[in-house]
Amino acid sequence: MIALCLSLRLLILWIISLCAALLSPVCCAKSSLASEVPDHMTDKRHHWEDYMGGLLPLGEKARVQLTDSDNALLEQELYRHMYLILSQGYGALVYQDSEYPDFWPQFSTMYNYAISNVDDTYYMTPIKPEGVYEVRGYRGSAHSVDFQIGSEHFFYTGLGKLGPPLENFDLDQDIEIGADGSFKFILSQSRPQGYEENWLPLGQKATHLLVRQVFYDWENEVTGRYSIQRLDIPAVKPRQSRQRISAQLQRISESTTNWINFVLGHTRDLRERGVINRMSVRDFSQ
Repeated sequence: MIALCLSLRLLILWIISLCAALLSPVCCAKSSLASEVPDHMTDKRHHWEDYMGGLLPLGEKARVQLTDSDNALLEQELYRHMYLILSQGYGALVYQDSEYPDFWPQFSTMYNYAISNVDDTYYMTPIKPEGVYEVRGYRGSAHSVDFQIGSEHFFYTGLGKLGPPLENFDLDQDIEIGADGSFKFILSQSRPQGYEENWLPLGQKATHLLVRQVFYDWENEVTGRYSIQRLDIPAVKPRQSRQRISAQLQRISESTTNWINFVLGHTRDLRERGVINRMSVRDFSQ
């Protein structure tokens, strides 16, 4: 009788294990992670040389695009610029997470590339249009602060195409700020039921949120502080899978290549139009 009970228990445990093994792939296939990692990036274990290989040819391809490709100083400045964009790729493609967002410095006196304004500092974070986000912070004393909701992916990842901004919100005009300079607002598709405080609408094509601070008096003005949290998912961030980390790291070389080509092309366009030591207006709104 005891032997029979033990056999039944072992049989039940075996059936439970078999069901778990059969069901687990189905659960994984339904997760958001599976849809974010392309199939061709999940079947191989990648090593350091796999990530760096795409960057090796970029140096020469970029050098020959210089106005004077034989200028040794210009060449080194180009390579310095490539390191700058490469380091920025970590924030955009590895650190960032639209489900667990956090602002990171996109353009500044350190990350001075592309089309940044020398009087501004910029913070960026990815967002998803279906998400509900709470943004908190302190205004500081910058001349102006605005929040821009952007579309497409190039502006914050260097991948895909450059999309138009969807909305711009002036912190002083669109958000009620406390006497101590603090503020808080919800960003979502629709206003949460029963929520009467600061709320900003989130467009259906939103991919990122940009904070732009404009300074007029760099010696005395105080930079603001900003934080963001997604409210409609669990707060605890899970450990990322090998496949997702690998997919993120592989995209850095593509992002660096795209940004370098964009910057060199933009500079070449300015020179061809004679925009040297003079002002020119270029409309990026579309």
